[in-house]
Amino acid sequence: MQVEISKVYSGMSPKTENEGHIKVFFPLSTSLVLSKSFLLKENAEYVFITQYLDDKYVDLVTKDCPEIKAGTEKTVESADVYFGVTTYHLMPIENRNVLMESFYFWWDDDIMLQTKKGIKSDKVSDSRLLEDGSFIVLDQNDFDVAFMRLFENVESLPDADELFQIIERRAAQ
Repeated sequence: MQVEISKVYSGMSPKTENEGHIKVFFPLSTSLVLSKSFLLKENAEYVFITQYLDDKYVDLVTKDCPEIKAGTEKTVESADVYFGVTTYHLMPIENRNVLMESFYFWWDDDIMLQTKKGIKSDKVSDSRLLEDGSFIVLDQNDFDVAFMRLFENVESLPDADELFQIIERRAAQ
């Protein structure tokens, strides 16, 4: 799929001959609806979590996932980046709200207090995911600040031990 870039949060946009656009490889059908996922829709705005589609990725797919590589050689080789599961690597933006999997910020009480409730979306595989807290919604400005902090202060992010402590503390409450 061809995607117009409006903002790069981290890293650099791959150079393409079509300035402002990149070609994104998604190894599944865009019509496939996975449980607990976001839906891809044409002419919609998203934050994509992508990785460069380089020879290392192509070799990995060829070796470990030939069913993905089979018949897609030209697509894979002509794309700039790829992304995987729409649960974690795709965040719809609607009415200046960013919808995302809660794991991005569930451990940060301050950010979780900023989440919006009662938001509806046609880009969610199941509306209950927004109701039960599996997916959260942040105002786009709040998201931009919080998301950039993930890249700027990597050393301050909780490690696995700290995450388990947070889980235990919340379970005890």
